[in-house]
Amino acid sequence: QAELSFERALSVSDAQVEALISLGRLAVEQRKLTEAIERLRKAQELRPSANVEQFITAIQKALGAEK
Repeated sequence: QAELSFERALSVSDAQVEALISLGRLAVEQRKLTEAIERLRKAQELRPSANVEQFITAIQKALGAEK
């Protein structure tokens, strides 16, 4: 039973990470770059990914270029 509980927790975490990444992408499309970074950083806290980190870096550069 404990194993099943842990597996459920993992699937919720994976779903949450995917949702945060999707929301981050949507925020980029809407030019809400600060919001995108916040969502992607939350995803990184839950499941670090080199791809997400690169995406965050690219958004930060875009934010810098806008200023």
